[in-house]
Amino acid sequence: MARRLYILRHAQSPMLPSGDDFNRPLSQKGCDDMADLAKTLREQDIAPSCVFCSPAKRTRQTLDILLPDLPDPAITFPETLYNAPAGVLYELLKNTDDKHHSVLLLGHNPGMHQIVAFLTGELLPAYQPGTLSVIECDCNNWTGLMPEANTLNHVFEAGHGGSGE
Repeated sequence: MARRLYILRHAQSPMLPSGDDFNRPLSQKGCDDMADLAKTLREQDIAPSCVFCSPAKRTRQTLDILLPDLPDPAITFPETLYNAPAGVLYELLKNTDDKHHSVLLLGHNPGMHQIVAFLTGELLPAYQPGTLSVIECDCNNWTGLMPEANTLNHVFEAGHGGSGE
């Protein structure tokens, strides 16, 4: 059975004068964008059974806005996800429990942009805050997840009504 992967960069978050990156909150625009994305999740019947979320404040806030529209997924907050590069993300995905056929990976750039390119072979021109990629994974289990062997089905961009345009 094929797997489905959702790669989401956290919503917009302003820089803090203190430089405390880990505790940056979402901006109002980021909150509004995620409310729109939550509506898109409902409309597209997007319901991952597993969520890996960076423990940073802005990623947790992004997830909190989406959670009411996700039917009780298993959620973990691996510390290694904070500003993780593609290689770390790839290893996390390959070690996912096979009972989960769909996974949401919620984190930061440049890792989110890099993992989409690594898994699909497609380099998107940008990966703005609030961007969600939907990837069909051509593997029967997560350990079989291979680079450039997966299909980028859709990209929803924050602030563009979920159209991916």
